Order: sequence, then structure tokens, then C-alpha cells
Amino acid sequence: MVLAKISPDTALQCIQIALCATPAFASGIVEDITKNVSPRRRLFAALISGLMAYFILNIHIPSPEIEFLKGDLASIQTIAIVFITIFFVSGVVHAVNIIDGMNGLASMSVIAASTGIFIIAKVNGDVLVAGLALACSGAVLGFFVWNYPRGIIFLGDGGAYLLGFWVASLGLLLINRNQSVSVVSPMLLMAYPLFETLFTMYRRHFLQGRSISRPDGMHLHTLIYRRKMRWSSKNVGNLETNTGNARTSPPLWLINMIAVVPAIVWWDNTAALLIASAAFAAAYLLLYWRIVSFKTPYWLRHF
Repeated sequence: MVLAKISPDTALQCIQIALCATPAFASGIVEDITKNVSPRRRLFAALISGLMAYFILNIHIPSPEIEFLKGDLASIQTIAIVFITIFFVSGVVHAVNIIDGMNGLASMSVIAASTGIFIIAKVNGDVLVAGLALACSGAVLGFFVWNYPRGIIFLGDGGAYLLGFWVASLGLLLINRNQSVSVVSPMLLMAYPLFETLFTMYRRHFLQGRSISRPDGMHLHTLIYRRKMRWSSKNVGNLETNTGNARTSPPLWLINMIAVVPAIVWWDNTAALLIASAAFAAAYLLLYWRIVSFKTPYWLRHF
């Protein structure tokens, strides 16, 4: 009712997003209950959600006008846009699930991204997207206070997939409804989970020669958690697993802000956003290399 009063179209848009999210959300819920839904099937469900978003929400990754693809070849560009859009949506869906290993990590990442979308939409006078983004931030914040630091409740696969789809849809709505907003901005808002996913795929396939869908314990948040548990056991005795879990998230919130702040400040400057994306990737890789080389930065030890 509150959303409906903000804008006549907001309630309908909210229902449409929920409808499109259903395949991904349902696959996650079934996995949470049965533990018997393969990663391939969950990926397929996320792709279906992305395809539904393209047709029902009419959202897509904008593409530049390419002269030689006009006329009879225009259909090639359209097909490419469809595929890129559904893979972006499904990528964000799974990215949020991948970082949902520590209390407050996935939820705070979504809060930061949706808050960024709210600010950018507000600046551009987009009441609908601003209202949906603010509602998303508020709802996830309500979950966050129960999830962090004690982990009283959890997202599960279903919750992570739903939040991933929701924030991906809001990002695409933002750039489709506001031509001045750079296409890089919403992607940079989700740079941490997205880059974690891409780097994980690269690491498993090219460095380890294994299936990219096979889980492992080499995510950045997992490595930081292990280091914190080791340091604490040496200095103050055994640290409770739940406490070590909670202490892992704040450093990663800080790392996430390296991408989120530029995405908000330079939302209409593609060149600056690309530089910020490269800077974030470099910072992530440097930190990862330092940790696996047992040269963890001093600040991380005492964060």
C-alpha cells in the first residue's frame, strides 16, 4: 500500500519483479529444503528468471548503436542483448549466493547496492526506482539486524537468489529509465559479488582444472575467516566460530565500498567508472594474493 501511494506504477512493478524472480527463488527454496537441486538446475532457473525480466519488465543491458548491424542484421544485436541481459541477471543472482557465507556479508552488500540505486534514482527524479530501491534497503536491513552478528536467521539459497534478482532488476530498471546513468554504474555497485564470482570461475577452471560448479573453500571471505580464527587462537585462545564469522564481514564491507562509492559519485561518467572498476579489481586481487601468500596486511589482522 505504501509503495502504491509513492507511484501508481510502483505496486505493479513490484509484483512483476516478484513474478520474474519466482523460478530462481523457487529453485533456491527447494534446495534449502531438500539439498537435492543441482547447481546446473539452479543456474537454469536463474536464466529463466532473467529471460522473464527481459520480456515482462522490458529491461536489458543497453547497447551502442552499431552501424553495420542495422537493417537485416539488427536481429543479431537483439539476440546478443537478450543473452547478455539474462546472463547478467543470473550472474548477480548466483553472485549474492556465493558471498552468503558469513553473517551480514551478502545482506550488507545488497543494502549498499540498493541504497546506491536509490540515491542515483533520486538525483534523476525517478520516483519508481527510488521507491523500490528504498523498500529493498529497508527490508534487507530488517533481516540484517537478526543475521548480524549472531546469525539468528539466514538467507539460505532462496533468500540469496531473491535478493540477487531484485537488486539486478533495479539496476537494469535504473539504466533503462534514465539514459544519463552509465551502464557501468549498477554493475560497479555489485562489483564485489560479481568479481568474486568471475574470479572463482577463473580460479577453478584455469588454475585448478576443476568444474566451476564444484564448491571449495578458497573464496576471499573464507580465507579471511580462516586467518582470523588462526590469529585469535594464537593470541587469545580459541575464538568461537560464530564470533570469527561475524568478524570476517566488516573488512569485506570496507572493500565493497571501494566500488560502491565511485558508482554513486560518478554515476554518469563511464570513463571514471571504468577506472574505478579496474582499481577495485586490482585491490581485490592484491589482497587475495597477499592472503594466500601468508602476507596478510597488518590492518586486516586488527580489523
